[in-house]
Amino acid sequence: RKHIDPGNGFKIKVQPKDKKAKHHRIHGIDKGELQRAIRLSDLVYNVSTAAELKKRMTHEFEDFEVLTVNSKASYQLPVFFAILSYATSTCWVVVRGTSSVDDILTDMAFSPIPALDGFVHEGVWNAAKALSEEVIGLNVKNHRLILTGHSLGGAVAALATALLRWRGFRAKALAFGPPSCVELDDDDDDLAAAASPP
Repeated sequence: RKHIDPGNGFKIKVQPKDKKAKHHRIHGIDKGELQRAIRLSDLVYNVSTAAELKKRMTHEFEDFEVLTVNSKASYQLPVFFAILSYATSTCWVVVRGTSSVDDILTDMAFSPIPALDGFVHEGVWNAAKALSEEVIGLNVKNHRLILTGHSLGGAVAALATALLRWRGFRAKALAFGPPSCVELDDDDDDLAAAASPP
């Protein structure tokens, strides 16, 4: 193994590309995917262009394409990027957490509005709807989707995953420290079931 410094002060252990890493699962989640989600969720705070992202991703993916980089947060659409890994046929959508005034305004739009057989945080819900439309526009429905993020990014990733699953995508979320953003009716305790197509 070698260590790579992605430029943010952290060292990343990297398995050489010619050796297969053993796959371990933690509570049903692939350990390698979880570690990658952590690294990507950190990286989204530190990149602003597709060229910069591509340069920093060469140690992470063997055969990949940067699909989009939204480097400017707007009200109810945080910074995010999407990468398609051809080796695993997986599209990673990585959403940044609160880091700008627009993100703070999204956080503060916390009025509960009806959705998903319950109530959702208005700002996160609107950001999730905007993000899911961006993902739909990437034309990746035939690929597996993993949406990830920290804080606001994790909440947006989780709700966008629910919306994309409802639209028939094979999507899952790996969210780190998301704020509470959903309150389901008392008889509905499963977000995945609430978000499933009728």
